[in-house]
Amino acid sequence: MWLCLLLLLAGAAALPQATPAQNAEAVAGSISGRVLDAESGAPLPGAQVLLEPLAVNGARGPQRERPARSATTDALGAYAFVALRPGRYRVMIQRLGYESRQMEVDLVNGASAQVSQALRPQSVPLDELEVVGAATPPFARTEAPNASVRGVRRHVAQVRQRRFLVSDARELTQADVAEAITLGETDLLRALQRVPGVTTRDDYTAVLWTRGAPWDQTRIYFDGLPLYNPTHTAWLFSAINPDGIGEAVFLPGVRPAAWGEGAAGVLDLRSRSGRTADDAVRGAAEVSLFSARLRAEGSLFDGRVGWMIAGRRTYVDLVRGVLSLLDSVQDRRIPYNFSDVIGRVDAQLPGGWELEASTIQEHDRLRGNLPNLVVGNRAGWGNRSGQVTLRRELARGTELRLSGGRTLFGTQIHDTDAPDEALRADVGALRRDTRKLPALENTIRHDRVELALRRDRGTRWGWELGAGWMQDTVAYRGPYSLLAELVARARSDSLLFEPLTSSAGLRYAALWSDVRWTPTPPLTLHFGGRVESGRPVLNGGRTRFAPRFSAQYRADSLLTLTAGWGQSYQYTQTISSIGSFGPALPIGSLWALARRQTQGGYPALRSRIATLGAERWAGDDWLLTASLYARRSDGITIPDPSPGIIVPVKVFLRKEFQVARSRASGFELGARKLGGRWTAAAGYAYGVATMHIDSAAVSFPAETDVRHAVDATLATRLGPRWRLGGAFTFASGVPYTRMILTDRVWLDRPNAQRGPTYASLDGLLEYTTRWRGLELTGSLQVRNLMGRNNAVTYGGTEGAVACNPDPVSGEDCSVFPGRDLFETGLPRLPLLGVRVKF
Repeated sequence: MWLCLLLLLAGAAALPQATPAQNAEAVAGSISGRVLDAESGAPLPGAQVLLEPLAVNGARGPQRERPARSATTDALGAYAFVALRPGRYRVMIQRLGYESRQMEVDLVNGASAQVSQALRPQSVPLDELEVVGAATPPFARTEAPNASVRGVRRHVAQVRQRRFLVSDARELTQADVAEAITLGETDLLRALQRVPGVTTRDDYTAVLWTRGAPWDQTRIYFDGLPLYNPTHTAWLFSAINPDGIGEAVFLPGVRPAAWGEGAAGVLDLRSRSGRTADDAVRGAAEVSLFSARLRAEGSLFDGRVGWMIAGRRTYVDLVRGVLSLLDSVQDRRIPYNFSDVIGRVDAQLPGGWELEASTIQEHDRLRGNLPNLVVGNRAGWGNRSGQVTLRRELARGTELRLSGGRTLFGTQIHDTDAPDEALRADVGALRRDTRKLPALENTIRHDRVELALRRDRGTRWGWELGAGWMQDTVAYRGPYSLLAELVARARSDSLLFEPLTSSAGLRYAALWSDVRWTPTPPLTLHFGGRVESGRPVLNGGRTRFAPRFSAQYRADSLLTLTAGWGQSYQYTQTISSIGSFGPALPIGSLWALARRQTQGGYPALRSRIATLGAERWAGDDWLLTASLYARRSDGITIPDPSPGIIVPVKVFLRKEFQVARSRASGFELGARKLGGRWTAAAGYAYGVATMHIDSAAVSFPAETDVRHAVDATLATRLGPRWRLGGAFTFASGVPYTRMILTDRVWLDRPNAQRGPTYASLDGLLEYTTRWRGLELTGSLQVRNLMGRNNAVTYGGTEGAVACNPDPVSGEDCSVFPGRDLFETGLPRLPLLGVRVKF
């Protein structure tokens, strides 16, 4: 027995002994760290980290059972490799625009090694390379909180310079939107108000006044389809959720011929592609004081199908007691809500075809009473748009694109004839007491089918040819003047206006061509033209030709000079207000569609614009811009601005509208710091915009004539997690027409007065951290940090009138204006928000 035991022990001693490395599967180790910018100390997201095993389990060289692994740093510059066997590893870190680094690490059993590196910036000389494909979407490239680091925003600015030759084109990134310090949550339209040349009436509105032109002359396209007034809460918020946007480019001047309408400018929005490399589901969620939103995206079938959905909804209607903040009403819900959703699907089809389908749905609903606003109404308004596109790469780098879609904008206000005891005969009730909205129905439908061929290969030539069929349909039934209707109701006047009914359609075909030619390396020319033909319209005839031209000259690697000239036609426009009174109600805007004289005579809006510009890179991060512009537009429909009585009055005593032309000119200066520990933007714009009515031989400032505007933003990182920002806005006063309130309502000379200046300083503080694989960001915004009492919206003028016995015509009357009344802007307003990325 003892002999057997000794033999067993001797055999065990002769067997190979297990080393600690061979037992590492039971106790795994890890290697993690952070990658930083050596100059600024800022985190570097998007850096590639390669982990190569050198000696594992005592064997030299890379192990086949454990091949090299890679990782990408996140928004905080962090990376991690887990479940590693003990041994020797090589860690290699690289990022475009920085020196590469590598080091070796000895990992013992169960240990966690920390390997952090600071990379130094390095210029990267590149050979000329022919690239075929779409430009990098700037919005998706910079969605992380720390995405304003060196290189990323500079890259998207350079992409924009190559894609659009004119220097006044402006790319918009998620970092730009965040640093604009909008109203409590990221708002794309409000961020554009910080761009030189873009202003607005007051801080209650998200709409855009582009170079002295009203809101309806800036056409917003979503995946090639127009959106009409895409705002929530009577212009307060943008109805476009930035989480669903992959690219945003603003073109206030000359643009490619593929874009038709947009007399003053075009905002080109492209939906976000949700395709991910590993079929994982990713997304983000955000809660602000006004709304909650969620985005999710992912891939299916090994990346052949990608999907994305981004939704938002306000929750103020779900919370009791909110009305007590506005009025003495207790424990009541606000009977109003808004929601919007953006969705997209991408799929690879047989035969080399690619499918893209996207939609945006945004809607506002009002059901019931709001103290001091409306009573007894049911209302809803919003856009619904959807498109499908098929693409295929043909021979020699040519792309074929076939797309079709529809946009439907609708407004419905139903008067329930509820009791209206709060209304008084006093005209001042318009501003202080409850009233009913007049019944109104307003719809705009746009249908479009397009076929295009595009070739952008090589460095000398590129072109696009396209053809399309479009149809616009506009229908309106409601009061001619929403203001006059409300005044008459407040007065209990027996002379109410008859409803205005308008319905029209316009079908036309379009052909367009864009050619890009580089005769010599410093000079690039763009020639474009668009021909539209269909039913004849006023101010355009049966066939309309809209040429475009732009040129870009690169004096050196840093300085770019540009010039452009172009013409465009716009067929739908609002009959904008003259003598605005109180906060505007955009849901009741009367949209006019161009048509022939025998059908009512609304003209097409024709616009011509010329620009000169220069851009210069100053160092690695600064981009300086300067632009001159002049725009001439005719065929603008406006209400009759003639002085006199507007209530009470018979309809036939005032014209439905007048046709005007406008002249706008000015210059813009801008400076942007796009990278480093801190980023900044500053802009100054000077412009003059006037209106002329030839039939009445009268000229006056446009209501959008903001002579001076200054905008500045600054954001800096206070360590890896904190960010501090500020934004300042100054604008000269807005013109307005005195509306004198007596026993009647009188209009004074059009826009003869100018309101007080506007100034606001806003602040931002953000904190970002990670918890269980989630990225959490908390933010605090303070609007009007200095508590300035801005008088923003004109609300009427108290006064008296002495007339001869013919008061209806308004002749031989003396008007005695008194005190001008203004609504105040936003007070000092703290706004909290929380964002989660997964």
